Formats: sequence, C-alpha cells, structure tokens
Amino acid sequence: MTDIIYKINGIVFSEVKQTLTFEKHTIELEVRESEVLAYFCKHAHQQITRGELIDNVWHGQIVTDNAVNRVITKLRKALGDDAKKSTFIKTLPRIGYKFIANTSLVEPHKLKSADLSKPSFQWKLTIFFLLIAMTYLVFMSNTSEVKPLKVVSALTRDAGLESDAVISPNGRFLSYSSRNKGWEKLILKNTATGAIFQLSDNAGDASSATWSADSTNLIYMYNNHSVCQIKRVFLLGNTISREEVIHNCPIGSFGRVAYNHNNSKIVYSERRTAEHPYLLYVMDLHSGYKKQLNQPPPFNAGHVFFDLHPTEDKLLLSTPDEQQWHAFYLLDLEESISTYLFKKDEYICCAIFNHAGNKIVVMGPYPNQSLVEMDLAGNNTKKIINTTHLISPVSRIHNNSDYIYTGSQLNFDIRFYEEKLKSSVAIIDSSVVDRLPDISSDNKQLAYISREANTSQVWLYNVNNNSKRQISQFTDHQHYQDLQFSPDNKKLSLLMSYGIKLLNISTKEIKLVKIPLQVARGMSWFDETTLAFSLKVEGKWRVHHYSLLTEEITLIDEDWAYVKYSKNPKETAFISQNNELYINNIHMNSATFTMIDYIGMFNFQVKGEHLYYLDDSSDSLSVIKMNVTNQQQELLLENVSPTKLTIVENGIYYTHIKSHSSDIFRTLDQD
Repeated sequence: MTDIIYKINGIVFSEVKQTLTFEKHTIELEVRESEVLAYFCKHAHQQITRGELIDNVWHGQIVTDNAVNRVITKLRKALGDDAKKSTFIKTLPRIGYKFIANTSLVEPHKLKSADLSKPSFQWKLTIFFLLIAMTYLVFMSNTSEVKPLKVVSALTRDAGLESDAVISPNGRFLSYSSRNKGWEKLILKNTATGAIFQLSDNAGDASSATWSADSTNLIYMYNNHSVCQIKRVFLLGNTISREEVIHNCPIGSFGRVAYNHNNSKIVYSERRTAEHPYLLYVMDLHSGYKKQLNQPPPFNAGHVFFDLHPTEDKLLLSTPDEQQWHAFYLLDLEESISTYLFKKDEYICCAIFNHAGNKIVVMGPYPNQSLVEMDLAGNNTKKIINTTHLISPVSRIHNNSDYIYTGSQLNFDIRFYEEKLKSSVAIIDSSVVDRLPDISSDNKQLAYISREANTSQVWLYNVNNNSKRQISQFTDHQHYQDLQFSPDNKKLSLLMSYGIKLLNISTKEIKLVKIPLQVARGMSWFDETTLAFSLKVEGKWRVHHYSLLTEEITLIDEDWAYVKYSKNPKETAFISQNNELYINNIHMNSATFTMIDYIGMFNFQVKGEHLYYLDDSSDSLSVIKMNVTNQQQELLLENVSPTKLTIVENGIYYTHIKSHSSDIFRTLDQD
C-alpha cells in the first residue's frame, strides 16, 4: 500500500503507518487519532463542522460529543498543541474546528535525507529485517529513549494446537492445553529436561490451568458432553499424587479459573446455560462457600476473561459494555467493589496486569499481531512486541519481566465444490486468510475478505477471467463476520463485531449503518435499498429493517428472531423465538445444526428445493444438503471445516481451513 505522508509544522505524519516523526523521536497514533489528523490534513485551513468530522471519520456512527472531544484532546497532546494558543487545531465555538498548521503533502521518495536518518527510520529498517528472519519481536517506546529489543523463543513445537500456557512460579514446569484430534488435553513439560507428561484424561477438554503459589498443584477447567468441573491436581515430581474435583459447574460452561494469592479461594467464570452470560464467582476452598462477585452488568457472552493482580486481591475485567465497546473494570475481592476504568471503541481481548500491577497489557487491535501496554486510564499506549503471528491470551512469567502467550498461524482458502463432479478446487489460494465468499446475483463476481494486503480488506474475484482486485482501503482494523452483495450488486454489507458497514463498489464510499453500538446478527438484504438484521430488544432477538434512503430503522415482526431473505420468496427462511426454522411455510428439522453461529452469521442457505447447512455435531464441520419437502439428507463435504456457504446452481463456494498451527512462545530480553 502506498503511504501518504504529510509535513505538519515540520512534523512528518505517515497516514498508513499512523505515526508522527519529530526531530528525535517517533510516536504511534491510535487509529481514530490518525483518521482525524488525515482528514484535517486533507482540509487544512478550512472550516470543519463536528457533523462533517463525524460523517467522514466515524462514517455517521452515533457518537457522543465527549468521544469526539477525547480524540481531539489526545491528538493535541500528541502534536504538542495548546488549545488556548493553538498552532495546529483551532476550535471554532459552536461550529467545529480549523486545522491551521502549515501542511504539505510529501511523496515518500522525496523526503529529505535528514528525515530518513532519524532514529525512527533506522529502527523501522531494523524491524523489516527482523520480521524477515522471524526471530525477533520489537519493543519500541513512544519516547525519545529507545528501549532494548525483546527476542521471542518458542517453548513448544508439538503437532497439536497449544494454548493456555502458564509457567509454574518456581520455573520448573510449563503447563498448557494441546489439541491434536479429539479432546483438548492438559500437558506438563519439564523446562529443564523437556520431558512431557499428560495430566488430564482422554475423555474431555482441559483448559485454563493456574498454578498454586508453591508450585505443588494446579487447578483447571474440565468439560465434556456430560460434566463441567474445576479439578485440582497435586504433583509429586512429574507425576500426579492426588486429583480432586473442587467444583461442579453447569454443563457447557467453558469459563476460566484462578487461585487467589494465598490459595485459600478460587475465582472463576461460569454461565447457567448457553443462553445466559458468564458471571464471576469466588469460592472458599475450606468451607466450600461461594458467592457471586459485585460486577458490572453482563452483555453478550458476559464476563469470561479476568486477571488477578500480581500482589493484591484485585481482578482486572475486560468485557463488552452495553454499547459493545470494550470496557475495563477493577474488582476488589476484599471490599467487593467494582470500579470502572475506561473503554475502547474497538475489539480488544483478554487484558492482564503488567508485572508491577500499575498498567494493563493486552493484545493489539485485530488481527492481534502485537502486544501493547497502557496505563489504567487507557492512555499512553506503548507497543511491547510486534509479531508475524496471531497472539492469543497472555500471562505473566514469574521473573518480573516477561510474558508467555500462544502464537498462531492461519491459512484459509476459498474453494468451489462442484456437485456433479463431487470434487473441490481452490479458487482463492494465497498464503494468508481468505474468507467469507459471497457471489453476485449474476454469478460474475465473488466478493471476499482477505489479508493479502496485511490488513482485512474486501476483494473481488472475476469468475470469468479468474482475476482479482482489492476494492477497499479500510484503516480501522475491524474484524468482519459476514459479507453480502446487495440484490443489485452495487453495494456490499459487512457485519462487524458491532455495527454494519456499507461499501459502494463503484465509488468505494464507506457508510456506517446508523444503529446504536450493539451486536447485530443474521444480516441479509430485503431489497436493493433495505438491509435486514436482528437486534436484541428486551432480551429477545427481533428482526429490523434499515432503509438506505431514509436511514431509518424499523422493527418488523416480533414473532421472528431472524429472517434470511432471498430474491426468491420460496428461499426465504424464518427462525422463530423458539429457535424453529421455517422455509416456504414448512417446519424444518434443524436439531442437527446451529442456524446462527457464535459470530452472528447464518450457517445455512436455501437454494431451489434444498437447504444446505453446516453440521456442527462433530469436531469438524461438514456440509449437508436437505430436501425441503421430504427432509431427506445427503452428505456433500465431510471433515473439511468449512465456514460461510454460498450456493450457486452447480455447486458451493466455501471457506476452507487449509492450515492452522499454534505454539507457545515467551519473550526474553536481548543479550
């Protein structure tokens, strides 16, 4: 991607890299700060209303004045601007802003050599070569003092998928979960000898292990089809001396568990049923007494992930709030007090305390290839490491310095299955994640999401000549959950973690559907100017229509939780509040599959007289074809783990997991 670089009062601003380079140092901007600054640069010395700024930066998203003010304040701080005597951003009372700095567009190759010789450029060259070698992770400060680089070391290279890694406090053992066909097993690895032992049985999933302070035992979550338990394992050397069940949780509750500091209590997250959110509980191990913690109201899945403070009985909770922003709270276990810290308008997962307990460490924005640190107000973000793999939940190593995490590599391709030939062929086969295929109504263009350009962008594949092209230039690092052509093939709708984008294919214009920031599910097009989706109203999913002409949202019918519309009314599917599926007034047997998956996308499609769906009754997804009238079924694709089915007359486009590997990594100081 070609970078766009401005000089602003002598400061070099990179729109693509989202950095400000001063004479002696470089700082990174947050995404929204960079977008506002880019818009200011493009409209320097012009009056910009707040409405104009919201329309073009937030794309019409419903935001408060405080949200805009926060971004402007942080941008002023980054530029070193004084609101009272501004040389950059002038406030126009009751109107908006004017960017008054001397601003000029500079072509990258015409930057002065002095600009290229600054420390930030040298470090970026270093990063480039380190990423090629794939042996170093970069730790860069947002101050003029450059911190030492960290290196990364792989602790596992097993054949399975490793996760939930924790090193015992005495440093002798590494525990982690590993899945290599079948159940997820709890593994113990001797860090000195490399010897590996399996601690859990082969009849259930074992996850979320936590060590006792003296490294003599550990607790973990155990799940299978008939039980949910928190187990404790006592070790004698490398073997189990005793094992016990310390809590029976509701079946299907895949929460997390941790000791408190003196190991007298456990803190855990669980849910009553799959329809209920996760909540946090504490249990005294001596008396067995348990109670629900004082915690913020749960939304969506609820409070799954938490972290215990390194020295105090306090929890850091990162969870979605009512607006679907990611909110951070501090929970005092002794005082039973919940304190709100801050929230971010982006998807951020699984925050933990740093080693001192005075800052937060969290995975960077999607696609989660960095680890960042920020203060307890969500400010002063500093990148700790930057990787070429995806980072999963992180934990501290007991050396007051380093962290351990799961690093994953994914490769998804898009394939076409021809029903008559009963064979599949790769249509889109890059070395990165390509997913969410959707075909235009004339069967000429296939739209999909790809990370071929490093970030998630929309691409179009020409079915006739096999060419492909990128049509979006997103800069907000969103995770897209579904993608659909409008019936007239002029627009694409993109379902996100919260909210929906509309992309005009010809003009590349982006528009955000003006709905309150909350989860939308089951997206489809009613007609060329009306988009349908479901929102939660009074605890129940309800179908809504959004008019592209009036930008109004209308509640359609309270009887249906979801409707998957089609141009052919006989192919429209209705899902009731009781989770029953109806097609052409026929009640379908849907007991063998999940109609709406966990990210809110339909798991099926109706074409002609048949229903095609993803069977998720086993570990690996399969594609089933069912006759709508007599409901006889036929297995089409088995054990290929597809997602997002797009059905045409002669076959199926689907996303295929080509490869997925994950190993345990730790950070180390450079020698």
